[in-house]
Amino acid sequence: MIISHCFDMHGGRDRKDGTNIAGTLIVICNNTFKAPERAVAIRGEPEEQCSVYHNWFLKHNNPKDAVYGYERTKVFDNLYGNNQKRIK
Repeated sequence: MIISHCFDMHGGRDRKDGTNIAGTLIVICNNTFKAPERAVAIRGEPEEQCSVYHNWFLKHNNPKDAVYGYERTKVFDNLYGNNQKRIK
């Protein structure tokens, strides 16, 4: 079975409204993501920031494989893989 992202925020490009805004302030913390697909996709630029921290990405070995986002998406202090490797 193929699934999509566990958390997906669409931006203005997807809405075709002439912006790239994807929410205002997004906080994704204290989760365990077990899906093999990319867990988080922020498909636009938040007005303030998106913070992704204190999560465990069980099926991913690094932030780039686990989270997709633009400049204001900050990914830090998460665990990756079965060995729970922490990347600050």
